[in-house]
Amino acid sequence: MNAKMWLLVFSVLLLLVACTGNKKEAWQESEFFESGSYRMIGIKDKVGFIYDKETIPFTANEPNKYMWHFWGDEDELKGDIKVIGIFEDEPDEKIEILHEKINYLSAHNGADYHIPSLMELPKAGMWKLEVYIDDKIFETIYVEVA
Repeated sequence: MNAKMWLLVFSVLLLLVACTGNKKEAWQESEFFESGSYRMIGIKDKVGFIYDKETIPFTANEPNKYMWHFWGDEDELKGDIKVIGIFEDEPDEKIEILHEKINYLSAHNGADYHIPSLMELPKAGMWKLEVYIDDKIFETIYVEVA
């Protein structure tokens, strides 16, 4: 290859890298799964909460009860549980929607631990729920709020 051809290839690669870096991450609602006799949203065998769009809708500005479920060993699940909500259209704004101290583990609905919560999100649209245990990211769940 001559110098002009190398320059062309390099320019195209540089353009592709630059364009890829500017792409916005596409957020999609997390998977639904069954555990016990309930339908949940989240990551099967890791973390989720009871949620069904028909029976327990997630509606903006309307608090509702949601039962969180966690799977894992006792050492992994001990500590503070915190959930931070991030709205897709305003990713720099973060809202703490749950913060609980785990004192003991209690199995329920096929999970190793469960915790009741009252959650509310202020806007309709796609939300990222970052789940932390002892200030370390545990998992991320995406939910569409009506």
